[in-house]
Amino acid sequence: MTTPDDGRRRPLVGSGRATRRWWVLGVAVVAVLVVFVDGMVLNVALPRIQQELGASQSEQEWAVAAYSLVFAALLLPFGVVADRFGRRRVLAAGLWVFAAGSLAAAYADTPTTLIGMRAAMGAGAAAILPATLAIITDTFDDDERGRAIAIWAATSGLAVSLGPLVGGVLLSAGLWWGSVLLINVPIVAVALAGVHLWVPESRDPARPMLDPRGTLLSVGGLTVLVFGVIRAGQTADWTGGATLGAIVLGVAVLAWFVHVEAHSPNAAVDMAWFRDPAIATASAAMALAMFALFGAMLYGIYFLQFDRGYTPLGAGVLLLGTAAAIVIVAPLSAVLANRHGPRLVCAAGFGLLAVIYAAMTTVDRATPIALIEIYLIVLGAGSAMVLAPTTDLVMAAIPRTRAGAASALTSAVRNLGGALGIAVLGSVLSTAYRSRIDGMVDVLPPQVRTIAGESIGGTQAVVSTVHDTLADHGSSLLNAASNAFADAMHIAAAWSATAVAAALIIVLTWMPRHNRQPSDADADPEGATR
Repeated sequence: MTTPDDGRRRPLVGSGRATRRWWVLGVAVVAVLVVFVDGMVLNVALPRIQQELGASQSEQEWAVAAYSLVFAALLLPFGVVADRFGRRRVLAAGLWVFAAGSLAAAYADTPTTLIGMRAAMGAGAAAILPATLAIITDTFDDDERGRAIAIWAATSGLAVSLGPLVGGVLLSAGLWWGSVLLINVPIVAVALAGVHLWVPESRDPARPMLDPRGTLLSVGGLTVLVFGVIRAGQTADWTGGATLGAIVLGVAVLAWFVHVEAHSPNAAVDMAWFRDPAIATASAAMALAMFALFGAMLYGIYFLQFDRGYTPLGAGVLLLGTAAAIVIVAPLSAVLANRHGPRLVCAAGFGLLAVIYAAMTTVDRATPIALIEIYLIVLGAGSAMVLAPTTDLVMAAIPRTRAGAASALTSAVRNLGGALGIAVLGSVLSTAYRSRIDGMVDVLPPQVRTIAGESIGGTQAVVSTVHDTLADHGSSLLNAASNAFADAMHIAAAWSATAVAAALIIVLTWMPRHNRQPSDADADPEGATR
């Protein structure tokens, strides 16, 4: 462990040393759980938010994406902040910000306020996540680190499926949509108590400098890029001047960010790290896996609630199979990776995912729910086989003194992939739906056609409101909406399948067969020496 004065690693002393290590892990797990649950918990409440706040389809996407976007953009700078000022201190501060943002978001009365408070929650989450993984890396020795990280990774994967279930339980109990955010406050209180009781302070003795210019460039580039992607789905036009201009500008700013980081002595992330095949391929694999998974959770929730008619609770229960598979397989994947190497385990995971996402391109209202549940279970297993080994691969390849930066890197890569998955696949879904429902909404009154053409939820809401004036057209339009959504979901699933197939090729071609040995842990990765 480390002490606050010099940052040097020293083991815990006394007979309770081993027990305390696992209490530290428990605190980290609780903190990570609330952070990742919130990445998906709002999805099941989107129909209520649409009804009660009058949120448009793009505003709903921003309410989800604002959290993931700010989360991903600030992870790298907060990793440096944690290394410099102390990981325990930054973890506690992040928990306080997260709780305050949750409280404000729960009582938001406009979509704009909700989006803003979700962004604030993302900032708190960005402080929490790298601190937890850095604390775990600093707490556990090399022989235990892989198992501890696997439990940490399993928690993050579990939360992706647990979020919709928690939201479904609260909404089915008759509570208002804000309850899915308010529940964060008591959980954060438990985590804060654990931080105070068990988590020691640690930091990088080199006290790395902050990187404000890189932070501004990363936040600005990601925001503009995601704005362009979401606008594309909103307008069903990917080549329009404003849309294409925003996407190109976002990519250009991010390229500038990479250039600045490569030449900055105070970079939040050392770009030379990516010369190491272990770091480069593991990062690409994590990003593509989360791109596909977060996108699938978004269109999967829409499918279960709007097309199959499940309640938020029913949809959440169906996703328990995904959660259970992640919890069981993630620790096992760490053992398998140590025995057979991360390349083999990750390749097997991506192979499973490619098959499942391809199978999802055939799912519709007639697909047996038992078969869908099998797909969801295998989806969780395949994701777990990727996330735990790739996380450990990166953390093992970067010196322990840079644990905060390394943790921020892995977290940023995963969450950037997830944020882009929500934005890109959400926009693909919206664009495809609009193109297929266009013209069919002409049977509706002119003033509601735009809302009805945005999404299957919008179509169903409008039809239920004006059903008495539509005669037989209402049922026909609902059937057309279901078919249009199924087609749109198939296209989004094909994008997910393509992403994991690309990841499979990357893993088989460039990922090292084995982790770096513990004896290499105190040196920079190959080519990353300053």
